[in-house]
Formats: sequence, structure tokens, C-alpha cells
Amino acid sequence: MDVKTLILLFSLASWFTFLFLLYYEITSPKKNRIIQLYAIGKLFLGFVWLLPIIGRFIPYYVSVTIGNTLLAWGCGLEVFSMAYINAKKPINYRRISIFGFISLFIFLIINTQPDNIRVGVASFVIGVIFTLGFIWILKQHNTSKRRYLAFSIYLFLAIINFIRGFTAILVDTKMSLTSKGLIQDVAFASFFLLTLSTIIFFLLLKEKDDKKILSDAKVLANTNELLKASNATKDKLFSIIAHDLRGAMGTSAQLTDLLFHQHKEFSEQERNQFLEQLVNSSNKNFELLENLLNWSRSQLKAITVEATIFSMNELLKEILSQVESMFQTKTIHIENKINSDWFVKADYEMIKVVVRNIITNAIKFSPCNSKITIEGQEDSFKYHIRFIDQGVGIQADVLKELLTPEFLHSTPGTANEKGSGIGLKLTKDFIEKNGGTISISSKVNEGSVFEISLPKG
Repeated sequence: MDVKTLILLFSLASWFTFLFLLYYEITSPKKNRIIQLYAIGKLFLGFVWLLPIIGRFIPYYVSVTIGNTLLAWGCGLEVFSMAYINAKKPINYRRISIFGFISLFIFLIINTQPDNIRVGVASFVIGVIFTLGFIWILKQHNTSKRRYLAFSIYLFLAIINFIRGFTAILVDTKMSLTSKGLIQDVAFASFFLLTLSTIIFFLLLKEKDDKKILSDAKVLANTNELLKASNATKDKLFSIIAHDLRGAMGTSAQLTDLLFHQHKEFSEQERNQFLEQLVNSSNKNFELLENLLNWSRSQLKAITVEATIFSMNELLKEILSQVESMFQTKTIHIENKINSDWFVKADYEMIKVVVRNIITNAIKFSPCNSKITIEGQEDSFKYHIRFIDQGVGIQADVLKELLTPEFLHSTPGTANEKGSGIGLKLTKDFIEKNGGTISISSKVNEGSVFEISLPKG
């Protein structure tokens, strides 16, 4: 088979591939820049292989210059597209443009040189392109067998073109584009491998799509699991809230109705007891609703941290005054050992919620006539504040799961106080939003230690 017949076959194969890719891109709902670049490369190669056939209609030097330039551009775009299939970086169009102008400049310079020089330089340029191709593929550390096949094809094409270039310049000084010989036959025959590389290109695209589908499936599966866990937690949470809130509101309504319609039937002491129960019930309802509101805002990402510098001791005093009736009811002594010069940098309102939840939790699980101690220590960057109670403690299996996102636990207090389990979740969330940490240690029937850390102000 003569050279012109081979060239015609190359041209037809390139045009067929270009038209196929063009149809694919037009009909595809999602456009792919890599496929577009590859198609343009095939378009250039389609013109390249036609130029020797129609060369008699245009000046020879124009045909040679345009042909060599389009050959370099076509091979370059193929290699570039293959290398960028799995690249994470965006396509570098500037690099493509610079390469195109350099190759054009080279071919313009050698335009007046003998045929063997033009063949030799063009072969070297193509050899460099394929060398860059297998280097790019090699650097990607991709273990795909298709990658190795593409690597092997580019390496072989690079070697063949370098041999052809050396032969044209140093050995066969009469070599031209259409001359015959073993090197010429092997060089042109090797370009059939570019047709095989097109198949590899599509296989690599499919491999990329398969990997993306697999990755998306894993992400979707993980998201579904998280969603199921989140929904289960929320269902349990709202079930507890509905039960506790309904019970507390029902008790308040009954006490209010009793005092309103039958207050004359009770002694002053009994009325005061009812009023005390009503106050305690109202406080519990308020605390539950406040936690629920804060938790809902946190879940909806509607809470923003507004950090200020404030005294931790003053915040503790404010909270202790708010819950004074709670620890007085159970005759619990609270000792605050936090230094007055401890200033933290955090959102004041968020830390109030945190401290209030921890203290009310400690009161809830402490027996009457016990003690709660608030102490701490500091390091170079943070204050570590510990809330130590002498309560019932926490079971080891519960303690292990207590701070996990999906765990929700509520236990009646020592005086049968109710809780929703939402307070601790909110506490952990708010502490972490302020750059702090929370940890819990506990021994059954000995007490618990809740420790929070906050940045220094």
C-alpha cells in the first residue's frame, strides 16, 4: 500500500471520528470540553491527511507549512485531551495556545529548507508531543490498564518519530513526505495506533464516568445513612418533647384551674405549695422551649457566633442566680471557684445556654443535701472549667455514646425531674461553634464531671 493510500485512510478515519464526536456533543445534554478538544484535534488531522492529495491546488510551501502545523496541533490536542481526562485542575488553554504558536513558528522557519530537514524537524516535534503525552500519563500514578496501554502507544510513537527524524537528517538526506522506505512505512503504519488511541480515549471517559457514578453512589449512600440517623434522632427528640411538654403544660393547666376555681377550699400553705409547683413547672417549660428554639436555629444554620470578651465568673454568677430556686429546693450547695480575672472570648448568649444546661443537669441528678463544685485550670490558650457533682453518675454504655450526634438520652432526675435530652446536644454544638471542647467523666453512684474549654480573651 503506497503512502498516499495510507494518508487517505488516515484522513477518512480522522473525519469519521470528528463527525462522530460532533454528533455526540450536539446530542449530549452535558457538554464536555475534553471531548471538544479531542474532536478539534481529529479535525486538524483530517485536514492534514488531505493536504498531500490536494497539494497541487495550493503552493507547495504553504501546503507543507500548514500540514506540519496542523499535524502538530492535532497530535497535541489528542495527547492533551488524553492527559486531562482525570486531571483535577481546569484545562490550561494558555498552554495549548503557546504550544500552537511555537510549533507554527518552527515550521515557518524551516519552510525553505530541503524536504529531509522539514521531515526531520516535523518528526522531532511530533516525537516531543508524544513524549510529553506519556510523561503526563506516567505522572498521574493511575493504575488503570487502559492508561498503561495509552502510555505504551505514546512511547512507541515518540520513539518511531525520533528515529524517523534522525534518519531524515543524518542518514537518508533525500527523504520526503511521500518517499518510500522501511522507516517511512513503519512511521506511517504507526499512525494507525492513533485510531486505537481513540478507542482508549472513550474507554477512559467511560472509566471516569464509572468512577464518578461509584463515588456519587457512595456519597449518596452515606448521606442516606446520615439522613436516616438524623430523622430517627429528630423523631425520638420530638416524641420526648411532645410527651414532656404536654405533661408539663397539662400539670400547669390543672394547677391553674384548681387555684382559680377552688382557691377558697385550700389553706394558705397549700396555695403556696401549688404556686411553687406552678412556678417550677413554668420554668421547666420555658427551659425546654428555649432549648428547642436554640436547637432548631442551630440545625437550620440560623445561629451565627458573635464572639465578645467577658468574665466567666460574672456569667456563672448570673446563671447561678437564675437557678437559685432549683438548688435551694434540693438543698444543694454550689461552690464557684472560678477566678474573677478569667476572661474568655466567645458568644456570651451561647455560653449562657451551655452553662445553664450543665448546671441544671447537675442539679437534676444530684441528691438532696449534696454539693456541686465549679473549678478550673488554664493553659496558654484556653480555660478549662469543670462542673463536679455528687450525683447518681452515668452508666458506662450510656457515657460512651452520650456525645455522639445520633444518640439521644433522657432519664428522670433524683426528684423525678423530667428532661428532653436536647440540652446536652445543644451544649456540645454551641461549645464547638465557639472553638471549645466538652468532655464527660463519670462513676455510677459517685458523680460526674463535665469539663468545657473556651479560648482565652
